[in-house]
Amino acid sequence: MTFNLFDYPYEDYLTYEEASDVLGVSSATVRNWVKLGHIKPVSVYLGNRFLRSHINEVKSNIADGSLAKLNKRANKIKSISKIIPTEYADDNEVLEPILAITKLTKVSNLDRDSVLLVTALNLLTKVGLISNTQNLSLNGISYSNDIIKSEIEDWLHTKEDLQLTTHYKDVLNAKVPINCDFLGLLHQSLLYEGERAKNGSYYTPKHIVDEVVTQNIKSSDIVLDPCCGTGQFLLSASEKIDNPSNLWGFDIDKYAVRLAKINLFLKFPNHKFKPNIYVRNSLLDEYDGVPNFDIVITNPPWGSHFTHDEELMLKRKYRDIKSNEAFAYFLDAGIAFLKDGGTLSYILPESILNIKIHKDIREKILKQTTIKKIKYFKQPFDGVFTNAIQIDLINRKTDRNVFIAEKNGSLFQPEQERISANNDFIFDVFTDIKDAVLTDKVYAVKHRTLRDNAIWALGIVTGDNKKHIQDQKGSGSEPILTGKDIKRFCTNNPSKFIKYKPDEFQQVAPEEKYRVREKLLYKFISKYLVFAYDDKQTLTLNSANVLIPTIPNYPIKTILALFNSSLYQFIFQKKFGAIKVLKSHIEQLPLPNIDKEKHHKFESLVDELLKKDLDFEQRKCLYKKLDDEVMNLFSFNEQEKKQIYKGVKISDKSLEVN
Repeated sequence: MTFNLFDYPYEDYLTYEEASDVLGVSSATVRNWVKLGHIKPVSVYLGNRFLRSHINEVKSNIADGSLAKLNKRANKIKSISKIIPTEYADDNEVLEPILAITKLTKVSNLDRDSVLLVTALNLLTKVGLISNTQNLSLNGISYSNDIIKSEIEDWLHTKEDLQLTTHYKDVLNAKVPINCDFLGLLHQSLLYEGERAKNGSYYTPKHIVDEVVTQNIKSSDIVLDPCCGTGQFLLSASEKIDNPSNLWGFDIDKYAVRLAKINLFLKFPNHKFKPNIYVRNSLLDEYDGVPNFDIVITNPPWGSHFTHDEELMLKRKYRDIKSNEAFAYFLDAGIAFLKDGGTLSYILPESILNIKIHKDIREKILKQTTIKKIKYFKQPFDGVFTNAIQIDLINRKTDRNVFIAEKNGSLFQPEQERISANNDFIFDVFTDIKDAVLTDKVYAVKHRTLRDNAIWALGIVTGDNKKHIQDQKGSGSEPILTGKDIKRFCTNNPSKFIKYKPDEFQQVAPEEKYRVREKLLYKFISKYLVFAYDDKQTLTLNSANVLIPTIPNYPIKTILALFNSSLYQFIFQKKFGAIKVLKSHIEQLPLPNIDKEKHHKFESLVDELLKKDLDFEQRKCLYKKLDDEVMNLFSFNEQEKKQIYKGVKISDKSLEVN
């Protein structure tokens, strides 16, 4: 059915991007839901649109659980669970009152903002900044100074209907600690998990905050946190800075800004000052009267969602940033806030080091700043399975800079100049100098790569494996491989089966990519390169992706031999150190120019390794021969080979085939 544009008001027709903003999911997710029939666009003369009433109904159904399937799929953004971020507090003195207040809020259906207000009054009373709070009237509270009075009364004006019931009195009289960001932890604990995910609001463990501050801040510094939240970094900085006017913070969350101001009042109870904490968009707002800062320090949002209009403005202002990633914009903005020679210290996802899409911000870092330090943190955020780094930059370019990189207690000293010469400016910083010499030796050999020389395909995303995947072969079904089935060289005998009905799947590549005469399959979620050969036109699920090389006269089995070798495991681990094998990684692996005789030798060895009736010892022996052939391509001596084998960590189990 085609709707006339005037059947409904213009503003009631939503684009895909506008619908994704309302639902709090990505545009790609909206398109998948349309394909699966969960939401339905209407055809108008402007093209396909969604009726606002329909999208609001879907949103309501997700929230109340009647569309539980979508609630699960909405990548946490629509999650209505609440999580206490225990990484933000480390003792029972803090956690017990948090648990008590959050439970009381839920059971008694208390207003979240009112709970935060009453808790703030509780804390301010404890340090003697206010008194006589028992009736919560505007005229009933005594203040130690006019600045605090203005701040609290401004908040109270928004809560004129607040009645100090028994429940709020319990909050007002609760035993709460004053020596930490209790308000920040409570604020986070009262947020829905979806709100945290949508805004990228995952607070940093206190020990990391304190470590970053201790390493970078001096007592005379003027400090900015451009996305300060409730002031976590600023509170830690106040341990070293005596003048609260030197602490600045911006945030778009008005509730967080209120709490950050209260936190500074609590931290400096003997000072009369107006906190330099403001509701501002650090990425888009213009700033008057703001100093050039000695330190810009924060954990910026990761993957936060922008509106369509915000995206357009960000692209105009930050023309060098192509990724549309929040933390990349904040890095660019943070450098601009610094004075010459000032220091930036951010907590960022590990992906900034080596993912191709972040090439733009890596180039800016290398060309405009001096890297001071990079430190690795393994999954520091509760409930978030992403590794993180601390990166410290100086706002001044220095020639021939050598900096410190730290990972799991090991120290490295990479050269910024060497990193600048890497393809896509990859930050392979956790590489020993001796290891870097070996990888450089490989890349010095004349070679080509798979960039623009391959066809790629993702495995099938069914959208409902219980419905589509079978444990037994049935009528009309065929084998399908998962990531677990991919071994080095061979695949396991399939244990899963599927009826190929692409119109019913959530995501599927063109069929010809699965049915090609020969292809390589590789594990997507893996710390290692694990490639298998397939000439049976087998389907794969999305944990096993497809690679079809297209280099003339460069046999697919030679590529298989190289990518599965110990040397290429070494290159992958040292250069990328990732837990996902990405197309951008594979595209950078070198394919040395070799003669026909060498190709034939590799093909012969691979053909032997593809025989499934080999016992494990025979397979290991053949693999050792192949390894030696690969090492000899690059003229490694025995000492260098030992260094490579020492640096490779991959189990022989990836050679086992059933």
